[in-house]
Amino acid sequence: MTRLLGLAVLLLVLVSAALAGYSIEWQMPLHRASALVYGWHPPDVNGDGLPDLCVSYGSSPCDSVAFFSGITHQRFLSISNIYPQAAGWGVVTANTDADPAPEAVVSWYYTTPPCHFRFRVYDCVNGTCDFESPDFTGASFQIPLLVDIDDDGMTEICLSYGDTLNSTWEAWGWSAGAEEICPPSASGSCLRVVPSVSLAPVIIHGVPASNSPVQISDACGRIVRILATAALGPVPWDGTDDQSRPVTPGCYFVRANGQVVKIMLLP
Repeated sequence: MTRLLGLAVLLLVLVSAALAGYSIEWQMPLHRASALVYGWHPPDVNGDGLPDLCVSYGSSPCDSVAFFSGITHQRFLSISNIYPQAAGWGVVTANTDADPAPEAVVSWYYTTPPCHFRFRVYDCVNGTCDFESPDFTGASFQIPLLVDIDDDGMTEICLSYGDTLNSTWEAWGWSAGAEEICPPSASGSCLRVVPSVSLAPVIIHGVPASNSPVQISDACGRIVRILATAALGPVPWDGTDDQSRPVTPGCYFVRANGQVVKIMLLP
């Protein structure tokens, strides 16, 4: 009996020792919100290599989602639902362009006949929307598949849409010059930047001969440089702002006469 009691005490001591050191590390009350647990694909939105806490606010479907760092416990990105009638939406992250920071690919699907699907690509560093897709009808995937299918080091956004008899499969990927939003101007010229992913300087081509200046803005929409255009021809930009200070590496937008081109300055 004494031996059994001794074994029981030893077992209790071992169990207590095994559980020692466990306590609540982080607790955050959520008001009119719920934390989303992604068991199959926890999103790493801030690129620190760790999954982030995703909190949904509002009724179902949620009005917005916010991401919190597990290290700092601070919110660093919020994304609003652009479709109040959406039946659901999801967030996956990957590096879809040429910079080292991850992007958040946010997808919505809504069931008002006919069924529709759409996605956006957000810059996780600045929290800005870099791209919005058109509507896809009869989408098969509520969340697109993100995979590098061509081994270019950047993730493609793969999806299919249509019905069971006639469908389309597409892979959306970022490549140099592919994101030019370039309706030709009245003169027929098309704005482009060469190279569109590089170190500064870069050369801006297709600027119409007019008094309209070339504006260069950062990913947050702030104008960092205005370049004068005296005549039709290439316009150089040395990668500095209006105070001749080098701008930080990242995404920039070149605008002239209603045309927009996205470029990436590398460090």
